[in-house]
Amino acid sequence: MHAGPMFTLPAPALAGGDSGGSLLRDARCRAAALGDHPRRSPIPVSRYPILPIAPGDRYGRLVVVERAGSSHRRRLWLCRCDCGQPATVRSDRLFAGKTRSCGCLQRRVRTQPIDMSAWRSGLLSVVGRAPAREGRRDAMWWVRCAGCGRTLARRGTWLRLERPRQCADCYRRRVGP
Repeated sequence: MHAGPMFTLPAPALAGGDSGGSLLRDARCRAAALGDHPRRSPIPVSRYPILPIAPGDRYGRLVVVERAGSSHRRRLWLCRCDCGQPATVRSDRLFAGKTRSCGCLQRRVRTQPIDMSAWRSGLLSVVGRAPAREGRRDAMWWVRCAGCGRTLARRGTWLRLERPRQCADCYRRRVGP
C-alpha cells in the first residue's frame, strides 16, 4: 500500500541549494488557507437534497403557506394543518416525512382507545368495555377468567403490557400459598 501524500503539488524550479521543503510547506499553508483541503469539501453536503418547496404543497396533513426564515442552516416553512392550526416546520423534516401534522395527529391517536373486544390471553378474555374510573384517562375493560368464571374490570394498558394469563385467584390456587 502506498504511504505517500494524498496529493502532490508541482515542484517549483529550485534555485540555489534549497531542497524545496520550505516552498512545498508554504504552498500547503496557502492551499489550507484558501480552503483547498484534500479531505474536506468546500461545498457543504446535505443528507437531503434541496428540492423546491412552493406554497400550496402538501406534506401529510400540512399545506405550505410561506417561507418563515431559517434555523441551524435549515429552511423553515409556515404550514397550515388540516385542523386549522399553524405550524413552523424545517424543510428536511417535511421531505423525510417526520412531521406530518401540527401535533393533532399524535393527540388524536393517543386519545382514541384501542379496541380490545376480541383480546384473549391464556384463561382471560375481554367481554366488553367497562366504565372509566373517575379522573383516569385509560380505557377499562371487563375481563372474564375461564378458570374460575369471575368477571373483573382491568385497564387496557395493563392487559397490553403485562400480558396476564389468568386472574390473581387462579394464580394463587395454582402456585399455592
